[in-house]
Amino acid sequence: MRTARLTDEERGARVREQGQRTSERRRQRLRQSGYIQTVFWLPSELRRQIDRIAAERSEPISTVAERLLSAALVMPTATQPTPAATATPASESTDTEESTAGTPPSVSVEKEATRAERDRRILELHRQGVSGREIARRVGCGETTVRKILKQASVASMG
Repeated sequence: MRTARLTDEERGARVREQGQRTSERRRQRLRQSGYIQTVFWLPSELRRQIDRIAAERSEPISTVAERLLSAALVMPTATQPTPAATATPASESTDTEESTAGTPPSVSVEKEATRAERDRRILELHRQGVSGREIARRVGCGETTVRKILKQASVASMG
């Protein structure tokens, strides 16, 4: 028994539909993880610099752009007062410790906190008997990440 062959048009339509479904699933996972898509124009020289940095680090452009934007947002600008200008003199200060209320946490600290929360959720769902695929869907990460976290947890509990 032979199956009917697809025409080029039908095959192309199926491939496009599959690509659209895959793309939509990826967008949903990213949205659930707290990301939002932003489309804007960059000067070509700036884009070449970002491409060069991404190639040197073997990282996706989105990761490099995220780090650069986060670092730029943490840096004081000309319109923002510097911490030294707004700080209270030591004689007027009531706290003995240095205040960090106005200082945003570094990107690595924020990422570590996010990762720790993700790992905690993965382990909790695993303890509840949820499958790896379902955990990945709920948490918004890949199945490989779920397996890696579970493996690390089992190794840590052994040793």
